[in-house]
Amino acid sequence: MLGYRPYHMYEAMRNPSRDLPLWTEALKAKYMGQGKPYGRAEFDKLFGQYDATTDLPPAQFVEELAKAYPDAKVVLTNRDVDEWLVSMDKTIFATLRSPVFRFFRYFDGECVGPFMDYGDVWLYSFSHSRLPDRVQCRKSYLDHYDRVRALVPRENLLELNLGDGWKPLCDFLEVPIPEGDYPNTNDAEAYAKVFNTPLLTRLALRAVGAVLAVIALPCAAVGAAWYFRRTIALS
Repeated sequence: MLGYRPYHMYEAMRNPSRDLPLWTEALKAKYMGQGKPYGRAEFDKLFGQYDATTDLPPAQFVEELAKAYPDAKVVLTNRDVDEWLVSMDKTIFATLRSPVFRFFRYFDGECVGPFMDYGDVWLYSFSHSRLPDRVQCRKSYLDHYDRVRALVPRENLLELNLGDGWKPLCDFLEVPIPEGDYPNTNDAEAYAKVFNTPLLTRLALRAVGAVLAVIALPCAAVGAAWYFRRTIALS
């Protein structure tokens, strides 16, 4: 609506077998000391034709992105931490805890597996454990705001409150105010569309494939046995 093409997790899910392993690699380099830290060259490769970023996965790389793109304008959306935790419990945390997704990650290396691998490393970087720790998640969330405020020059930073509407954002970005209302997306509904729907679709297709394989093998065996018995009988 504003003329930008932002990179979001939705974009990563368009090509999960390519993008998510790269973000997982970047997280491991930053938080686990495994591999080369990402810089401008790596981010340029990931972002490609996109000219803006929002939310995860890029939000975990404030320091790296500030260094790689020092002139970038940054919009920091203020949100109550408790509301955020409730939203996370219903969305990402629920998916990462799901025994269904955790089981099928080993059978789908193109979508479910890469997403769960990324989610596990992201959770470790944010919660410092394999399970969501609300105290640590709250601290990491608030620390994120402090890092952005400390790293981004004041003239390049806009703190936006939900409900502020188009004007402060458009004035900051120096773009015309678009027609239509300011977007207001329900977190759970948006998450289901972007993540759970494609993941569940993949699982359904895998399940159908497995059922067909189970049915096909006995049928093939019976058919082969009948064929050979008939061949022997006719010879």
